[in-house]
Order: sequence, then C-alpha cells, then structure tokens
Amino acid sequence: MRYIFSLIFAAFIFAGCATLAENVIQSTVDTRDFKEIEQIDLLLLEYQQKNNPSFLLEAEERALKMAKDEVLNKEYKASVYGLLGEIENLKGNKQGVRAALEQIRLLSAREESAYILASFLENNPENQIKQLEAGLASSSSTAKISFFLARLYFTKGEFEKAAAFFDEAFSLLPLQYTEYFKAERDLAYQFIYNPPKNLEAADLLSKSELTVSDMVMLTLLQTDFLDNISVNKKTAPEKLFQDLMKGGYFHDTGLVLDRLCQRKNVAYFLLRIVAYLENDTNILTKYSEQFLKNNLESPVPDVLPSHYYFNAVLILVEREIMEVPDGIHFFPDKTLSGVEFSEMLDRIGQRYF
Repeated sequence: MRYIFSLIFAAFIFAGCATLAENVIQSTVDTRDFKEIEQIDLLLLEYQQKNNPSFLLEAEERALKMAKDEVLNKEYKASVYGLLGEIENLKGNKQGVRAALEQIRLLSAREESAYILASFLENNPENQIKQLEAGLASSSSTAKISFFLARLYFTKGEFEKAAAFFDEAFSLLPLQYTEYFKAERDLAYQFIYNPPKNLEAADLLSKSELTVSDMVMLTLLQTDFLDNISVNKKTAPEKLFQDLMKGGYFHDTGLVLDRLCQRKNVAYFLLRIVAYLENDTNILTKYSEQFLKNNLESPVPDVLPSHYYFNAVLILVEREIMEVPDGIHFFPDKTLSGVEFSEMLDRIGQRYF
C-alpha cells in the first residue's frame, strides 16, 4: 500500500511540474498564503509533540490542496513541497521524500527544505549535519535548518553548537517552537559547563516528566549513590528496581517502572540514599515518630505526620535537597522533570562529597 501511494504521490508531483515549467512566476503570493504555510508547519509540530494522527492528516490535506493551486509562484510552491516531504518522512516513506526533493530542486535553488529533506535521506547524524550546513550558505531562509542542526548537535553531545543554533532558530520561528523546545535549549546551555556522564543520561535529563525507571537510571548513570545496590552502570532497570524494592527504597509495593514519578516517591527514595551516605538508619523515622507520639501539627500543610513520606520530606527540606516550591506546600503528587531531579542529585553530591 505504501509503495502504491508513493507512485501516486510521484505522479502527482511530476504532473504539477509540467505546468510550472511553462510559467516561471505565475502570480505573487499574499500574506494569507504565507500564513497557511506556517499553520501547516505548526500542525506537523503538534503531531510530533502529541502523536495525534489527526494533526498529520490535516496537514497533508491542506498541503496537497495548496500544491494543486496553479496561481502560486515557483518559490512558494517549493516550500509547499517541502512540507509534503516532511509529511512523507514522518510517515516513514523515504520514496515520497525523494520525490518531493526532486520537485523542489526543479522549482528553486534556494529553498531550505531541499537541504532538510536531503538530510532525512542520510543514514547517520554526521551526514545529516553536512547536508544541513550546506544549506546555511545557499538557502534564502535558514530558520528550520538551524532548528534541525540544534537537535542533531544536542544528540551528538556538542552542546555549545546546539545552544547557538537553538537561539538562532527561536529568533526566527513561531513561538510554539520555543515553547516546546526551550527546555532542551536550556539543557544544552547547562551541559556546556556540566555535561552529562553519557548521552543516555542526556536523554533522560531532557524529559519534562520522569517515570520511576527514569529516576532510577538517572541516579545510576549520574552518581555513585547506588553502589551499595549495584556498581554496574549497565544494569537492567528491571533488575535494579527489584533490588531497590528489596532494599526499601520504595514504600509502595505496587509501584511499576513506567509510572510517572511523584515528588513523594522521590523524597522517599532520596532519603534512603541520604541514610546510606550518612550511615545512619535512625533518620528514616527521626521526625515521624516524634510528631505522631506527641500529636504535633505538621509544618508542611499538605504532608501529614501519618503519611509514609512525612519524615523524608522534612529531612530533605531541612538539608535543602528538596524544597517547598511555594514556600509553604510540598505538592507530593506532582511530577518532576529530569533537570529538577538532577539538581537534587547535585545537592546531595555537594553535601556529602
């Protein structure tokens, strides 16, 4: 089915080429046309962020409709085929990408999407970067080239280049790009001076919400805090999780690796690490027993003395490893990002090493 679609797509493209060859510039392009290009591009961005097929379907329908419009000039139509090529790439159809790329090259020598589509056809990051960097000097617009370069350099661990290209892209692209990728840009800046131990850790640090598995693996990869459990940095998450369960690092026996990690679970987990580093198991119940015995009121309104994580919260806040975000509440059910958790690990490292 994909092959048949590819043939239809290619036939459609080359049929359009005959008409365009007869007219170098068929009309001017007004503001509404450029706005439509932007809207389709944002639909593709939304699809990649939310994985909702309806965004991709709508983008394709609108782009195909535009490609049939014979009153558009060649440069503008090249941009439309660039969108169609991106759509084919998201669908995993490399033949469709090639067909769109060939059409763009017939229409315009300065269309940036030609270099972007060419990079999609490469098999490794180094060659992808070469294609994109060639477009920096030859394209009339380089906003999206800069964006793709930023992400590739981030993946390769070249964070200074990644940060610079993110800044360039954000200054030219719609605000939605900044909203979705600001965290990754900020990480790039952070990693320039404090790089992750490896790229696997970098991927985890870039997450906006961590799972239990992510938290465990970040701790293993970035620190030596779990050496009493495992010194093997390649330990499978499942095996490490079982060992941590046996060691009392999690209170909830029904916890699973793919569950989003809540601040209360993080506190309980980190307190076990602190007890190991201080070689003092008494701190595991230091406050909870006193507060319950004397019927004292909790200093943190949303964490009661009867909660299993009460003691962990008080000790970690006391040692400035975790915080009460608004100065009053702990928000035990909230999730946290890779960066936020990494900062907590850093505070432990600074305190005990």
